[in-house]
Amino acid sequence: MRNWGLAAAGSVSRSCLARVSTLPRHLGPVASTSYRLAARIANSLKAGFPSREMSALDDCALILLCAPGGTMRRVCGLLKDATLQWKGKTLLLCDSGEYSCDVPEFHARGAAVGSLNPVDGLADRYVIEGDREALRHAKLLVRAMGGKPLEIASDQIRMYDAAQTLAGSLFTPLIETCVECIRQTGVTGPAAAAIGEALLQRSLRAFMYAGRKSWSGPVARAERAIVDRECRALTAAKPLMGQYFRNAADFAFELYQTFPELTRYNRARWGIRKRE
Repeated sequence: MRNWGLAAAGSVSRSCLARVSTLPRHLGPVASTSYRLAARIANSLKAGFPSREMSALDDCALILLCAPGGTMRRVCGLLKDATLQWKGKTLLLCDSGEYSCDVPEFHARGAAVGSLNPVDGLADRYVIEGDREALRHAKLLVRAMGGKPLEIASDQIRMYDAAQTLAGSLFTPLIETCVECIRQTGVTGPAAAAIGEALLQRSLRAFMYAGRKSWSGPVARAERAIVDRECRALTAAKPLMGQYFRNAADFAFELYQTFPELTRYNRARWGIRKRE
């Protein structure tokens, strides 16, 4: 029974939808920003048939919205303007990097709304969130991809975004600073990056094994003189990176003093009083 519809644009054939084994059996109308693109998407997925209007999705109980590569807003706008009866329907955002809270207009019209996004670096894991009916459909899709769903509370989804930012754009400056310190010693080229990778991997493995108890080194031991010495050396070579080093050290101590199992570290030497 073809009771699924697809509103899409972008490289849909590279999205997780292309791995849904049941897609050819269930997918009906495929709508996009043009009929030509809709036909191309249907052909690339080997599922469904192209439609000229978004309103063709009105007969579908489940509407998949897949618009990777920055095309989400345009497709969403066309879908919003289409003549559709949303009450009783489910809208599932697939591999678009957005969530149910990003499309409140569809929820307000009576649709169950949710999202499904792959976890970068974990080929068989998918983050899902949204209304109960949307979660039910999301779990069926994940199973049809041979994957495992990771359900996240919709009201905490921005914390997941923050985790991705910390592991991505906020982690890169740490890598750069680490490798730059090595370069300043005279080790250049791929060797400097290789040493930096080994050091970072060591810390990551330790954390995965022991969690916050793996915190070690001069900052953890509250060896202010050593930390100051390292900071001065980096500041002399790269002032901005020296400031980053200092801020990171202060933040680390402020963060870890809140955990009882780390109270053995000497807070007084850092000039930071114990939290009440």
